[in-house]
Amino acid sequence: MDVKKAAERYQQTNYATLSTIEYVLLLLNECLRYVDIAETAIRTEHKEELYEYISKTQHLLFELMAATSTQLEEGKRLSSFYVYLNQCLVGVRLNKEPEILEMVTQHFVELIESWEVAKQKGRVEKYTTPWI
Repeated sequence: MDVKKAAERYQQTNYATLSTIEYVLLLLNECLRYVDIAETAIRTEHKEELYEYISKTQHLLFELMAATSTQLEEGKRLSSFYVYLNQCLVGVRLNKEPEILEMVTQHFVELIESWEVAKQKGRVEKYTTPWI
């Protein structure tokens, strides 16, 4: 039991020390994973699993919305985009259309790629000096 508690404590500390970009990437990758599971569930007609993983994805989207600063225009647009993705997921719950999930998957892939670029740019800016 102590090993389990230690593992949980380690994971909590690990998440608490993530940079903002790493945290966003972690959430987006989990969203992508859950949407992939939901796509499989919709194709195999497992309603309960579909609802479960869409709900999990929605919770992560709400977490992303909460983590997004809306003071700048970019943050407002990103927050609106997360709302749009949530509305798409609501549509999937109601209509059970795999095409919508495919579109949502593509949006998550593009978001992940964009955040990866931002992460790389941040590293370059952080670890280069004007003297080089």
